[in-house]
Amino acid sequence: MAPVSAAKTSPSQTFRDLTTQRHLREIFNDHVARGTVRGRDGISIDDVADNLGSVARDISTRCRAGTYRFTTYRQRLLLKGAGKAPRELSIPSVGDRITLRALSELLAATFADCSGKLPQTSVAEVLAHIDTGSFDAFIRIDVKNFYPTVIHDILLAEIGTKIKKREVLRVIRRAIATPTAPDRSPRPRALLISGVPQGLSISNPLAEIYMRPVDRAMNAIPGIAYHRFVDDILILCNKADVDSTDGTCRDALKAIKLDAHPKHAAGKSEVGSIEDGFGYLGYVFSATGVSVRHSSVVRLESHLASIHATWRQELARNVPPGVAFQRFLWQRNLAITGCIFQNKASGWIQYYRQLDDHTLLKRLDATVSRLSTRYGVPQHPRPKTFMRAYWSIRHPRSRNRQYIPNFDVYEPAQMADELERMGTNLVGMSEQQIKDAFYRMVSKAVRDLEHDIGDMS
Repeated sequence: MAPVSAAKTSPSQTFRDLTTQRHLREIFNDHVARGTVRGRDGISIDDVADNLGSVARDISTRCRAGTYRFTTYRQRLLLKGAGKAPRELSIPSVGDRITLRALSELLAATFADCSGKLPQTSVAEVLAHIDTGSFDAFIRIDVKNFYPTVIHDILLAEIGTKIKKREVLRVIRRAIATPTAPDRSPRPRALLISGVPQGLSISNPLAEIYMRPVDRAMNAIPGIAYHRFVDDILILCNKADVDSTDGTCRDALKAIKLDAHPKHAAGKSEVGSIEDGFGYLGYVFSATGVSVRHSSVVRLESHLASIHATWRQELARNVPPGVAFQRFLWQRNLAITGCIFQNKASGWIQYYRQLDDHTLLKRLDATVSRLSTRYGVPQHPRPKTFMRAYWSIRHPRSRNRQYIPNFDVYEPAQMADELERMGTNLVGMSEQQIKDAFYRMVSKAVRDLEHDIGDMS
């Protein structure tokens, strides 16, 4: 059953449609069943699959009554680099993941204007506004510690402008009030009154809803181009309007209890001339074109070096040479081209498809060549190239369109071939087990690809 549009039904009816036992079972099968991440309660995906009927019935009953309670989320720390505090991700239990997905679908149906943009869409819009030649200045504003400082009462009041049913609001409040804690630590007793846990399926929709008052204030200003990706704000304007526009935006943030970095905080908030160049979402816009932030290039080059080093390490650990080499080829080519998986383009070149700095692409291809020489990689097969991957992405209808692997169209036989080349023993495995193993292998590779992009703000 597909989520029902809020234009056709009330939010309350949409919530009932999304919390039927049938739809909750569909959520599990479509979005949860193939995952590998566990929550703090220790209940596995297989345990839920074996009792899916009763689990769906319990979730449906308690959500509709407004009595659903979430298990303390499991803490996972994501390193952001030297000198930076790690980002805390919250990992829900299997049952909570089903419930949170239903809530996410409700928010998407009710707040259609808060679905959020892909970073690439935002970058394309920025380029289009720069190309008009209508602006000569920019303002960048970044919010301090955004997710942990969201005030629940303000967020629930904004949600309450469209969702009136108290039972629904109560479940949403509990979803964001549930604390996060490491494994084996005591369960926190107090619920939170501020902060949105990161990593949940509702995290980004809630961030978009919280920022609606800021969007309304800024979109009402004539003569500017306002762009926002989560809490990273970019405004194009004219130099005469910089101070007033910056002040209006900061006042709008203060109205919802958010604190922005000072105007001249390096790498965070800043103002300047478009002609002098600026960074946004990992890109660098300048008079000479569009390139990529240096730290992201270094991160990618480090990943490429790590792939080569891992190959040599596997050989030293007596991994069969053929298997080690196939793993190396697969990882290296994925790092270069990225891939399509679950209808999403992942990878460094996929994210930075808007660049026009061909010199950088040549530099990266030269890096791969140097690493191959240093680690003694056989000359054949030759590695894929960043330059060709870039043109394949920019011209998807060309004869190079199959250069980027699309794992969504793989048949079971192709999945089995890939798994065998990577050293997986398929003896006794059913077709579904092969699909699940392939899904897990690609999911892990995609997480590595996302690390190449790193923190965009």
